[in-house]
Amino acid sequence: MDIRDIRDDEIPQLAEGDNIFFRIWDLQAKLVEGYQKVEGLPDYPITLNTRKNQNMIKDFIGRVVEELAEAYEAYHIHGNMELWKEELIDALHFLMEIFIYVWGDKEKAVEGLLQKDLCQLLVGDAMPGDSDEAPYWNVVFHLNMARNHLRNKDWKQTEVLPKEHDFLRELHRSMYALNWIFGRYEISPEEVWVTYCKKNLINWFRIKSKY
Repeated sequence: MDIRDIRDDEIPQLAEGDNIFFRIWDLQAKLVEGYQKVEGLPDYPITLNTRKNQNMIKDFIGRVVEELAEAYEAYHIHGNMELWKEELIDALHFLMEIFIYVWGDKEKAVEGLLQKDLCQLLVGDAMPGDSDEAPYWNVVFHLNMARNHLRNKDWKQTEVLPKEHDFLRELHRSMYALNWIFGRYEISPEEVWVTYCKKNLINWFRIKSKY
């Protein structure tokens, strides 16, 4: 079973004035509750001050990067645009989980951003540059800069506080960078929403069927 098995009429409609970032947040937060039982994940939000929690976030960053690599392979090597979109949505899925675990509340996650910036989080302009790799690398770069601000390396024998402000800033930048990929290839916010919802339903099916 994959997203091709989900009909468009199974997808909730966006209402006029809806913010797609908030709508996806709400669906992903419910999905997190399902995965808490599968993976033994903690409640959110979490503190970033412990090695255990920092390693969990680093693991999720790795998942985003893996999905981006699969997306690049699907389209730019094999020419499979449908699989490409699904892999990009998988990257969004894991990045949104990081946002949920770090901030815990969608309003806090965008606190201090201008309204136009909030709207651009998932509906943005294309990234400048001609290289196919550049937009993907931009996401990876900001995620790993964020990762670097989580200071509790496994080889360190003492706990070190994170550079939390810098970490959060790079997380925001990574979301913008992922959005640039949608913009560059003219994926509309409605298409992001429909594809996300289809994959969300697939993930619920996998949870309930013990996939």
